[in-house]
Amino acid sequence: MVNIVKKASENMVAKYESREYLPATLNENWESKDTYSCLTGNVQISIILLTLVKHRLINNGIKFLNVAQNLIDQVKIRQSVDSKHLGIEGAIPGSYPIWGGYMPFAYPNWAAKFFADAIML
Repeated sequence: MVNIVKKASENMVAKYESREYLPATLNENWESKDTYSCLTGNVQISIILLTLVKHRLINNGIKFLNVAQNLIDQVKIRQSVDSKHLGIEGAIPGSYPIWGGYMPFAYPNWAAKFFADAIML
């Protein structure tokens, strides 16, 4: 099972490095036509990458660490920190741009939860 996670993670890291963002979906060939990113997925993937690094399950830990940090940073800059609506203050949109295909124009509560999990790693 770990080998499957490692292989998928290697492919996602390569995809990120080729585009400097991670598209919301990838097909069986690790390709995507998406022009948006799933912010919730980005922090979930960063959690996986950080866990692989933490437990030394991969050889190129620095590369994985850098991509994980970049994914977190890309989500961080999309976090609502100046909203006049208390229900949105601190929230993270589902997609970037916000009209993207995952939870368009919405701030799912689980995005903030996974964001906090990633930061704590």
